[in-house]
Order: sequence, then structure tokens, then C-alpha cells
Amino acid sequence: MKILKYIVRFLLVGFIAFIVYWFIAYWFCDMTPPKWTGFGERSKDSNIEPAKTLFDWLKIVILPLSLALLGWIYKESEKAKENLKEIEKNKKDTYQTFIDKISGLIKDHNLSENPSSDTRALAFNYLNNALSELDNLMKGQLVQFLYQCNLIDINPKLRLIGANFNPTNMDGIILTSAEVRGAYFSDSSIKNAKLSNACFNSCDFNNTDFTGSTVDNTDFSYAKMNGAKLINMDLRSVKFEGVELEKADLTGSKITQAQLDSIFHKKGIKIKKTIIT
Repeated sequence: MKILKYIVRFLLVGFIAFIVYWFIAYWFCDMTPPKWTGFGERSKDSNIEPAKTLFDWLKIVILPLSLALLGWIYKESEKAKENLKEIEKNKKDTYQTFIDKISGLIKDHNLSENPSSDTRALAFNYLNNALSELDNLMKGQLVQFLYQCNLIDINPKLRLIGANFNPTNMDGIILTSAEVRGAYFSDSSIKNAKLSNACFNSCDFNNTDFTGSTVDNTDFSYAKMNGAKLINMDLRSVKFEGVELEKADLTGSKITQAQLDSIFHKKGIKIKKTIIT
């Protein structure tokens, strides 16, 4: 549908440009346009009906058709706006429904204290359903909500193994001393976040941007961080055992040789101006 709209608009703009060009060429540049355009003088023979010119066709077919097409394009544009509003409303409803359900499990089923396996499974199901509907920013807000409810701190009440957050926007998030294992965050933005003392063991952070984040004593053991950005950061207390860091960007960061030695895959790491101690 979008392609058809672009084609129609392109044809209309091109047609109008053609008319304007020959109008200017005839009146101001003394150029002779094609006879079928209707510009310039035409000899008339009373016994011969002249062929219809461009202006004749404009009045009979093209102009009404163009107006109809413009009306259709406007109608489709308004419909697209309404659909977008509906999508945004559904996202907000999904997020609020998740908040309400998790809050209910916390209040009525001890999710934040000593939940049963059934309660954990139900909460994880709610989480997966929500993630499939939310946009990047809302998924980041969802993670922050879980943290603030003490569900993903050390020895988490809600384990996120296998949860698919990628891609997500967690810029500025606070996850100090959080424990998130085996979750997917590839192609995400986690800039200027506070991740000190957190555990992200075996998570997928491929192509994720950590620019400006605090990662003191953060555990990334066995995580996938290929293509990740860890620029101008102090990484010396980070656990990198078994990490995949191929083509990661560590430009300007501080890291120890022992850490580099503990990395499993490090082909193509960018360490220009990186301080290795």
C-alpha cells in the first residue's frame, strides 16, 4: 500500500512538473511545446474537429482522476494515523496489564518473597507475553520495574533465563546488584546505566552499546558480547571469563591482560588507545 502511494505521488508530481516546465518554456523562453499539450496557437478548420489536447484531457479525465487519487491518499493517510494510535494504545494496555498481574502475584502469591514454582512459571509467562507486544523503550521500563520490585536482585525470585528482550532500550537504567542470567539483549542500547555488582552470566549482548555505563565488579562471564561497544570505560574489575568479544570496541577503556587472556573469542577486538595493565 505504501509503495502504491509513493508511485501515485511520484506520477502526479512528475506530471505537474511537466506542465509547469512547458508553460514556462512557451511563455518565457519562446520554446515550442508538443502540439498535444495545447500550449501555443492552433489553426482551426471549421470542417475538422481538432484532436483533444492535454488541457482537454485534463478537464475530462485527468483532473477528476487526480483529485480522486489525492482524496484516496488522504483517506489512507488518516487510516494509517488511526492504526498507529491503536498500536500505541495496545502497547500501553499490554504494559499496564503486565504491571497489574505481577503486582497481583506479589500481593497474593508472595512472588517477591518465597514464591512457589507455579507462581514463578506464571510470572514468566506474563513476561513473555508482554515482551512480544512492547517496543524497545517499554521493554527497558519493564526490566526496571522488575528490579524495583526486588524480583531480579541477587538470588532472583523471577529468573529470566531465555527471556527475549532484544532489542531493548535500557539507557540510564539502574541494575546494581541485579542477577539476570541467560537472557537476550542483543542489538540493545544500555548507555549511561548503573550495572555495578550485577550478574549477567551467559546473557546475549551482541552488538549492544554500553557507552558511559558503570560496570564495577559486573559479571559478564560466558556472555556473548560480539560487536559490543565498551568505549572509554574502566573494565578492570569486570569478570570476562569465557566471554565472546569478537569485533567488540574497547577503544580508550582500561582492562588487564589477565582479563584479555580469559576471553574465549576475541578476534577483531578494537583496543586502540586501550590501557592494558
